[in-house]
Amino acid sequence: MMEPNAIAERYVAVWHQPDETGRRQAIADVWARDGAYVDPTFDARGYDAIERVVTSVHDEYVKTGEYFFRACGNAQAHHNVLRFNWVLVQSATAEVADSGQDILVLNSESQIENDYKFIDSAVVPGQFAEFIDRYVAMWQEPDEESRRKLVTELWAPDGTQVFPAGEPSGHQAMFERVTRSFNLFNQSGEYAFRSTGDANGHHNLVRFNWEMVRTDNGEVADVGFELFVRDDADRIRFDYQFIGPASPADV
Repeated sequence: MMEPNAIAERYVAVWHQPDETGRRQAIADVWARDGAYVDPTFDARGYDAIERVVTSVHDEYVKTGEYFFRACGNAQAHHNVLRFNWVLVQSATAEVADSGQDILVLNSESQIENDYKFIDSAVVPGQFAEFIDRYVAMWQEPDEESRRKLVTELWAPDGTQVFPAGEPSGHQAMFERVTRSFNLFNQSGEYAFRSTGDANGHHNLVRFNWEMVRTDNGEVADVGFELFVRDDADRIRFDYQFIGPASPADV
């Protein structure tokens, strides 16, 4: 994989390409041929569809010189997944007009297979609370049978979690992954997990942040981030997990 911030900079540059030929070439460089782009409004796959999206956004925001996009320099990656923040800046005042986050799933050539975009101005708060509560409860369920039941209810049969230390796939592998985590962090009662209450999503995507806290004093011991790609039955097909705080965004 290329250096994460270099990937983010290359990605942002696509949206600034002023001419059709340069834009099409930039898209072919950055996306895989059958790559996809999903934001709250668009769901595009393949070069032609992605070019229509990029051109639409370029014409609305960048073409006149009124705005420009900037990556925030906080890209993080593991396995084949990368996340970073960006801002839309008003050229005349340098004020931030909007902001967002992209989670990119890459191929072996560091090209985008899936681009999952979240735009902060389009976030609808208060969604997915019940689903997230069940997901967090799964990790600290003391009864094995109840834990297994939560795994099978929340995950698709071939669901996969991509986290820094592995890629378990399927109900049994996820049950074993959750059980190892429970035995390490929750069984003694020393730690508990909780959502930070910021879950939001669009299409089949859900993202949220969580904390691991000490039960004796409430001190935050660790933090993390999840992006779920869910199937048509609202079960987790992919769970892209980042553990530890994100680097501060340069805004």
